[in-house]
Amino acid sequence: MIIKAPKTAKDLAQFHNHGPAFSRRDFLTRAIALGAVGIVGPQLGVSNMAYAAGLVCPPSSSLVPGGFAQIYMSGGPAVVPILPLFLSNAVNASTAPVYGLSGAANLMPAGGNWMTDKTSPWGNVLMAGPAGVNAATWAQILKDTYIGGHYGDLGQDDGTGQDEGLVAGFALINGKGGPNPKDIHFKTTNVRAAYAVGPTVAPTALTPTALAATLQMTPSATGLTTQADLASVNTAAVAIEAAYESVKPISGIKGGSNLITAAGCGFNNNPPTASAAYGAANYVPSGITNITNLIPATTLAATGTVMSLQNQAILAASYQSALGFNGGVMFTNPNCDYHGAGNQETANQDQTNANTVVAMLAGFAAAGKPGVIQINSNGFAVSSGVGQATITINGTATTVQSPTAEGDAGGTFSQNLLLFYSPGVVPNVKTLGSINVTTGAVKGATGSPANSMVGAAASVLYFLNNGKIPNAFLTASGMSAAQLTPLMCIS
Repeated sequence: MIIKAPKTAKDLAQFHNHGPAFSRRDFLTRAIALGAVGIVGPQLGVSNMAYAAGLVCPPSSSLVPGGFAQIYMSGGPAVVPILPLFLSNAVNASTAPVYGLSGAANLMPAGGNWMTDKTSPWGNVLMAGPAGVNAATWAQILKDTYIGGHYGDLGQDDGTGQDEGLVAGFALINGKGGPNPKDIHFKTTNVRAAYAVGPTVAPTALTPTALAATLQMTPSATGLTTQADLASVNTAAVAIEAAYESVKPISGIKGGSNLITAAGCGFNNNPPTASAAYGAANYVPSGITNITNLIPATTLAATGTVMSLQNQAILAASYQSALGFNGGVMFTNPNCDYHGAGNQETANQDQTNANTVVAMLAGFAAAGKPGVIQINSNGFAVSSGVGQATITINGTATTVQSPTAEGDAGGTFSQNLLLFYSPGVVPNVKTLGSINVTTGAVKGATGSPANSMVGAAASVLYFLNNGKIPNAFLTASGMSAAQLTPLMCIS
């Protein structure tokens, strides 16, 4: 007779080959070990010495060299800061006053294919460059710049193209996968172009320290996590990994090698993850050797008495954009409604805008990389001539001839310019649109402000990507390369 009696969980455990029973202490010990592996797993294999097979990490990021910066003059300025050389015949006794220029006799070649009015605020600031820079060096930097762009497409004043993407940026669309793949916006509140995809960041103030604090790594800003903390975690991770190697090599576990490479390299390639000095090291220009090799440290004083703190921040951001470390740099000057403003106020704003362009260009030059500066506005104020004003350039009071701004231009003149910085290589740039050399009136060629902007953006990316428009931009813009080509100002 077989008598079946119910068995308890204890009986079942005794008759199954699950190894010897273990105590509560054993259980906790194993649980803690497992938990430690789960917590520090991403750090395992950070040290090549700790991982027997040797940890081989890919490059930290794919930096795409080439800078992009934009100055958007909101309100309708009365200024033609840069003219292609072929337009010299369009500046005459009748058109010069309309353009806010002092006359054809004062036009001076400056860039590879452009000129400027040497008596104007723009001309004086552009030709001077940053304080302390060798004059011959700055003259060569200017000669390495070339103008392309569109005339006439932003011809209607007071808000033309306001919501059609006059503010651009390409943080990720250009493949800029650097440590800070963000477009940096200074004062920008306008709607970005539909194709300007990617993350953006806006500093709380226009200073290097504010920009550095915005772009330093977190959570270091709170002071709760430091590099020393992470070093301790890394040491513990290596010790646990080494201990497990002696029992069961992680490299022998299915997927173990991939886990160590994927997770460990993520930490290994980010040494400044919790450094409070990370932002300062990248966005305070006085601490960047390549910048101080071009511009004396005295110009970059923290007081901002020589180069303003605003322009120092723009300088550093443009430098990092040129290296591929971050995306583009967008600056909006909201004070450019020149209608009826006096010559002095117009000169002040022209100086602000010109200094911004100088800082952007200096950033590209310090990086030794090509770049593009877009100069545009949402309108234009016609002038009736020029008048005297005084501005301070690199510490020296300078008398200039400033535009006498009047009413809306109503299509008399407009420009969407691209200033290409191309050291050593002459790009095949062009301008679209026509100018009546008798009246100075312009006629656009792209059909709309939106077309002008997308064509300019395609031109920037073509230049920075070795003659190829990224597929991501074609997708984002909804246009094919064949559709974009007639709108572009470079080939």
